[in-house]
Amino acid sequence: MQWKLPKPSFPATVIHRLALKYGFPQLAKVAPKWRRSTMFWHARWIIAVVMGVYSKPKEAIKENLARITGYPASSTIVSLMTKKMLNNFAYSWVDLFHIPQLSLHKRVRIVSTTEGLENLTNMQQGGIILTAHLGCWEAASALLPEKGLKVAIVYIKDKYKEVEHFRSHLRKVGKIKEIAITQDKSHIFQIVSTLNNNYHIAMQGDRDFRNDGLPATFFGEKIKFPRGPFKVAALYKVKLIPLFVTYTRNYLLRIKIYPYISTEVNLLEEAVARWSRILTHEIRRNPTQWYTFYNYWETHRA
Repeated sequence: MQWKLPKPSFPATVIHRLALKYGFPQLAKVAPKWRRSTMFWHARWIIAVVMGVYSKPKEAIKENLARITGYPASSTIVSLMTKKMLNNFAYSWVDLFHIPQLSLHKRVRIVSTTEGLENLTNMQQGGIILTAHLGCWEAASALLPEKGLKVAIVYIKDKYKEVEHFRSHLRKVGKIKEIAITQDKSHIFQIVSTLNNNYHIAMQGDRDFRNDGLPATFFGEKIKFPRGPFKVAALYKVKLIPLFVTYTRNYLLRIKIYPYISTEVNLLEEAVARWSRILTHEIRRNPTQWYTFYNYWETHRA
């Protein structure tokens, strides 16, 4: 995502780097011990400081929310929703550090509801879990093993090495397998091997970073969705399962697992259209939990 963001000012860059260098190690250390609400206020304060000297992402948030809700970007309601989104984003960062370090028993206590679990547990082989930058998506891989499921994450390495270091460390703590996307495409062999071992592989389905995605209508305009998840599912004949982890009003977690999307090679256009409809439904339900800090439609327009 960082490559899509507007270039930050020098003060914003300095504050951001300091937060990564000193804030992340401290957050990792206190995450299993402190209350989530206490850590939230620390994370929210850091986000407020960064946004105070780097306002362009806030403008992009408002433009995206205007598209989703139909309200003008300059309206009071969109401003309030932007504030709410930054609150939710702070909680998602806290939970990135907090949840993988909890015991399975404590992880279960912060889950409010799990809908459609049978769509995964009834599968006879591994599949592709398709998710988005919505709610607390990283939590899924830490919560599903408690249900007896093996989960791996496919991801693009973060621009900032400190972020990637801690994300990788926390995945290992949570016993989560990770597969980094590589330029030489060697990750494809890892994905195939992992699927053959009956893992469910989680992939992001809302941001096409390669600009070669599959088109579908999304909130009234054709945009490109990432090709990878659909292509892998079609080539290796595995099911594509939409899954989301979002926050309830009191910041418990709601896990929603949809029935699988058919991904036969000659039906990929239909598969992407169905994914777009599902994602649209989830974002309409949780517009302040879709963390997109650049102009989404301008960037991904088909």
